[in-house]
Amino acid sequence: MTHPKTERKPATVVAKPVRRTQAERSATTRKRLIDAAILCLHQYGYAATTTVLVAEKADISRGAMLHQFATKVDLMLAVVERSYQDQIDHYAAWLARGKGVSRNQINDLLGIAWDVAREPSAMAFYEIWLATRSDEELSERFAPVYERIKKRSYSEMQKLMKEAGIDADRKTIEAITRLNIAALRGLAIEWTMERDPERLEGCVDLLKDYTDSFTRQRRQEKPLKARSR
Repeated sequence: MTHPKTERKPATVVAKPVRRTQAERSATTRKRLIDAAILCLHQYGYAATTTVLVAEKADISRGAMLHQFATKVDLMLAVVERSYQDQIDHYAAWLARGKGVSRNQINDLLGIAWDVAREPSAMAFYEIWLATRSDEELSERFAPVYERIKKRSYSEMQKLMKEAGIDADRKTIEAITRLNIAALRGLAIEWTMERDPERLEGCVDLLKDYTDSFTRQRRQEKPLKARSR
C-alpha cells in the first residue's frame, strides 16, 4: 500500500528581535521625557510642570527620569536646546527647497519664523525664558545657553543677508534680527490668548513690509509687489 507523499512546508524562520544598545535605550528615554516636558509646558505652564508630572506623561519611572535629568533645571535646559534645534530644522528644510537666497526669500523667512514661533517647543521655550525672572538657578544656567543660541542666530542671519547681496554690518543685522524675533514672540504669546489668526497675520505682514524696506534700502531696489490682505 502506497501512501501519498506529504509535502513538507519550509520551516518559518522567526527573526530574532534586534536588541538595542544601552545608548539607544537611553536616547529614547531622554527624547520621551523632553517631548513630555514640552507638552506639559505648553499645556500647563512652567510652575505646574514638575518632574513628577513629566515622568507620568512620558510613562517613565521616577528613577529612570532622575538618571537622565537630576533636576528640573537640567530638563528645562534640554528643552531649550530642543526648541532651538527644531527651529534650525525648520529653516534648513525651507532653504533646501530653494536655490540660493534672494531678497524675496529673506522676506519670506519671516513667514516661516511666524510658523515656528507658534510651535509647542517654541511655546515651551517662552515659558522657561519668562521663568528665569523668578528662578535663580534656572536664570544662572540659562544665560550662557541662550547667549550661545543668540550668537549663532545672528551669525546665520548675517550669512543669509550676505548671500542675498544685502549690505549691512553685524550690529545692524543683530538689531533687525532681535527686533523681528521679539515681535514674533510677542505675537505668538498673544496668539495663545486671542487666537485670532486674521488680525495677527496683518501684524506679521507689517513686519514683512518693514523687513522689505530694510533690505530694499541696502540694495536700492524697488518695493516688492503689494501682498493681498
